[in-house]
Amino acid sequence: MEQMAQDPQLAQAATKVHWAKMEGLLKEFDALKANYAAALEPTLDPVVLEMAKVLDAASGAPTAERAAAVARYSSTYSAVCEKRIIRDNFPAFLTRFKAYVVGTYLPSLDKQTAMTKTSFEMAGVNSAAYQDTEQLTVVIRCLDYARTAFGLRNRLPQGL
Repeated sequence: MEQMAQDPQLAQAATKVHWAKMEGLLKEFDALKANYAAALEPTLDPVVLEMAKVLDAASGAPTAERAAAVARYSSTYSAVCEKRIIRDNFPAFLTRFKAYVVGTYLPSLDKQTAMTKTSFEMAGVNSAAYQDTEQLTVVIRCLDYARTAFGLRNRLPQGL
């Protein structure tokens, strides 16, 4: 890292590595969303169709049957949501993303920012107030991943 602060070529190489890693993480996140949708559809669609038939006013289904259909939907959805969003896939991804950002990306970025400030100072530009906005951008990306992942959930179980 010390060498990178002194060598622009090392800094550029590190930046390319980080961009590639971030792109890979984005692709992994997109795959998680697609896998969630693929798991949800075949599991939930038959239950939704059954529930729609029972809840149709023309079906004349008794209230107990309607409530049972809604309860089946809610429990089926909850099981998929619990496994995919709450426990397994998305939390594991968010943990890996945070570990990379905190452990590797931001410390490297700090070194690159120091090098940029040194370059400004050598050019006669006061860099005392300079702050790289990439730190904020990566925090926003992390929050966006969390918002997107947990936003896939239904807000409430279905009910009558």
